[in-house]
Amino acid sequence: MKKRKQLSIVIAMITILVLLAPSLAEITEAAVLTTSSLTTGMVKANGEWLYYTNGELDTSYTGMAKNEYGWFYIKNGQLDRTFTELQKMLMVNGI
Repeated sequence: MKKRKQLSIVIAMITILVLLAPSLAEITEAAVLTTSSLTTGMVKANGEWLYYTNGELDTSYTGMAKNEYGWFYIKNGQLDRTFTELQKMLMVNGI
């Protein structure tokens, strides 16, 4: 009987951890954002790509930003998923 009780406690603990794991990931991600004052660029927070400047959400930023998946258009600090066109860029001095 004692082994059954211990087993059910272990199963209950694993179930709780599995259910809480996504929430813990979001909390950890938010904690990283608030503690890193040097973060500038695209950061995924709460399932949404946002633009941060010096660790703070920058809702005034509109332009291109790069992350590990490539270049994206940011409008008012948020990924603009409706932007679908690319413009030809003029290279000056190799840049």
